[in-house]
Amino acid sequence: MGSRADIVGTLYVTGFEPGTSVGKYVIERELGRGGMGVVYLAEDTTLARKIALKVLYASLSSDAVFVERFRQEAKIVAGILHPNVVRINSLETLNNQLAIDMEYVPGPSLGEALEHEVFTPQFAVQIARDVFEGLAVCHAHGVIHRDIKPNNVLLNPDGRAKLADFGLATAYARHLESTVYRTSSSGYFMGTPRFSPPEAWEGGEPTPDWDLYSFGLVLYEGLTGKPVYNGTTPLAIVKQMMTATVVSTEDAVPLVSKSFGALIDRLISSKSADRPQSAMEAIELLRAIPEYAQTVGKDSPTVRTFVHRVERRRGFARWKRIAERFARPLLGAVTMLAVGLGVGWYAMQNGPSETISVGAATPIVPLKTQDEVGKTRLVTVDELLALARTESGKASRSFQARYIKARQSDSPGATPGEFDARPDRWLLSPVSSGEYQLIGIAEQSVMVCRLQEQNEGAVALSGNWAGYSQPRASGLRAGVVSGEGFWVSRGSMNLSLIFEDGLDRSTQVISVSAVELPARGTDTAFVHAFEASPVLQPLVFHELATRYTWAQEIQELLPCISQARCATPIVGVTGDILLDGRLDEPAWKKTYYNSSGPIGLLPGRPTSFKAAMRVHVSSEQLRFGFEIPYAPRAEWGFRSIFMPLLPGRVDMQSRMTISRDFGHEQSTHQFVEGREIEWTSNWQMALAKLDSGVSVEILIPLEQIKKFVRADVGAVWRMNAMLVDLRAEGETAVVQWGYPDFPAAEHGVLLTFEHPLS
Repeated sequence: MGSRADIVGTLYVTGFEPGTSVGKYVIERELGRGGMGVVYLAEDTTLARKIALKVLYASLSSDAVFVERFRQEAKIVAGILHPNVVRINSLETLNNQLAIDMEYVPGPSLGEALEHEVFTPQFAVQIARDVFEGLAVCHAHGVIHRDIKPNNVLLNPDGRAKLADFGLATAYARHLESTVYRTSSSGYFMGTPRFSPPEAWEGGEPTPDWDLYSFGLVLYEGLTGKPVYNGTTPLAIVKQMMTATVVSTEDAVPLVSKSFGALIDRLISSKSADRPQSAMEAIELLRAIPEYAQTVGKDSPTVRTFVHRVERRRGFARWKRIAERFARPLLGAVTMLAVGLGVGWYAMQNGPSETISVGAATPIVPLKTQDEVGKTRLVTVDELLALARTESGKASRSFQARYIKARQSDSPGATPGEFDARPDRWLLSPVSSGEYQLIGIAEQSVMVCRLQEQNEGAVALSGNWAGYSQPRASGLRAGVVSGEGFWVSRGSMNLSLIFEDGLDRSTQVISVSAVELPARGTDTAFVHAFEASPVLQPLVFHELATRYTWAQEIQELLPCISQARCATPIVGVTGDILLDGRLDEPAWKKTYYNSSGPIGLLPGRPTSFKAAMRVHVSSEQLRFGFEIPYAPRAEWGFRSIFMPLLPGRVDMQSRMTISRDFGHEQSTHQFVEGREIEWTSNWQMALAKLDSGVSVEILIPLEQIKKFVRADVGAVWRMNAMLVDLRAEGETAVVQWGYPDFPAAEHGVLLTFEHPLS
């Protein structure tokens, strides 16, 4: 039998080489080492199956008291058959060492996943649901884990989480306690200090909420990308527990809902009484949060995660040292949306935010393009975000990037913004062989670059950045960015970037780890995250468009809905329009053109209705005409919402609605910062029922609003509009222009204004 000897702490370990036969097992490879022993992937030759074989250290196997206690604990856990608990098959003695024959889980541990990514809220909920259910069944059998940590949560290929080492830790704890007593030493601590509750340091008797506390810390670290307590020694961790103020989850991760953040904050409370007192209570609290509804039924895992194992290329050692010094590069595997990023930088709201879930579930509809979705029925938000905007968009790849550490240069002056430890969303689109366009968005800044692949996986990057230094959309800074790095695997890269401020020539050097988002990370979701930011649209359209030609590459991405940009012709006085909804005046018959073709015309969805919107602006009015070849089945009406895009935060700007039901009075409202304000307006809408369908006219007098709204070259408006059927049970949208979520005008039709060709 081949063997090797290693020193692990003060324990002498005999290891098994691959290919070694020991008893009925053939060792394939070592999987890892822990406080109790070494775990191997092995084949059980009697049943021809792969198992995980945990061989305990000789010091434990030779302790008769421990062995007896361990067998008793193992019998209890072996009787627990639950999909979220790693199954114990049998106890064995191999070469005088105690071994545990366990279920082999081929996926990674959460610890391995955290080396590559941060959690999205949906992924965190999926894992929490599985872990709580595993804890509940084991706690019901009187077994407390006492060592919940990322490496003890394993993920199978379906994404289901399984708890490992359940119950085994209890026997080990008793062994350490007796050892401490016999030796009068205080050098032993049961569990992993970073994930242990304050009571554990005081020698308290473990309770179920110990495990909940530990898992709460796992969730917090997974969502934020950094541990709650980062002390490098047990004493340092205890000191942090006593003195440090933990940032609330909601503040640390804008993507999570308020209720999910509150649940995690309860789990990691330093006071045992403030935590959920059982795993079942935690499950009930979890079911009440919004993110839980975004997962499929509790027996149907929706998250699929993969951790790529790759051979490290030359230069990786340097990146490893950076990671060990500044913390592991962690990355998400979105949202939304949705979000934070405003999800602004990170889609800082979606899904919230997102919006964006790790390895998303199955596609919502078996469709390939946005055009296909909108042919015969209305599109939903989920369908929209799951699909690429265009054929070229299918080749684009969306990445979540995390800035590991910023280093100031010796240059005096300001720096290009608060980049440290903030997530970033990148869209990588092929330009030519080995060359990509890279567009990055953050909470209040953008980046447009070219990324070129070089030999042996190396990459070089150069381009431009701009952003606000203040969150209220003020303090514009801009400059250039350059850097180099390498692909770690097909879906992840490490880079070192240098941001130079064009104002004072100061620089900032940043290490970045970027990981590709899964299927839901489409270019549509990327643009949606851009639009969800409170400041990025004003930044690009009102600050950058008139200063930098490179900003046009970002403008061309909008809106998130394909074929929802409408160039509005600026025309002279076109004669009076009789406001009757019929669209039979010469002003509606004329077609306007720019260098790309007809402008001022936009089809509605579903396209099978062949509905069309006509729009143009004169010196006096902004005019909309809607022709809809549809015979309403009941009473009908028309709804519209407009948002002139002005400088300043989008969430502080006004949104104006104008709606009318056939044969009824018009309704007009204005909202600022989400609150309705008093507004007197002469905006007008007329509806008409014709033999060929219905039509609508909207006239917006510019005289009343020109003090705060422009409708000329350089102006941008967003809008949504829809025809509705009115029935007893409520109104149903039939035809739409713009975004499916009607009040979200910031995602709607993008109206730009330009002079047509004569």
